[in-house]
Amino acid sequence: MPRSNMYDSCSMVLKTLEYLHNLPEPSIGEKQIQVRTTDIAEYLTSQNLIPQRTVTRDTAKKILDSIADSSSTFYLLERKTSNGGQDEYWYRRAFTLEQISLLSTIITSSMFLNEQQIGNLLTQLSALTSKDNAAELSAADHFLRPR
Repeated sequence: MPRSNMYDSCSMVLKTLEYLHNLPEPSIGEKQIQVRTTDIAEYLTSQNLIPQRTVTRDTAKKILDSIADSSSTFYLLERKTSNGGQDEYWYRRAFTLEQISLLSTIITSSMFLNEQQIGNLLTQLSALTSKDNAAELSAADHFLRPR
């Protein structure tokens, strides 16, 4: 495989992981979000990773298959076959927003951590969710206990 093709395919996988990371939270009562290959293909094409070329749904399917087959990633992507024989992809986060919010409350109310340690832990915790949810978390952490 030529180097440019290898870098193009790696960047497409990384951008797909970025897309999955920034997906919104599932609706109340649902634990997973359906990921469509057309959405992935449109996103990768809009990122202009390979100039003058569009990404096809087959390429997006191969990328999603590789992520779903990899058990070593933090991204919990599940492939299911629908009644029509088509593959469907379902994504879920390792932690829900409520769980991360509870952890951030526990961290901020800790008696044995200083403010710098609290800030570092909250930064690491916000990396477990999307940018929008991380902004909600930082707005929710409106207080640090009095010293």
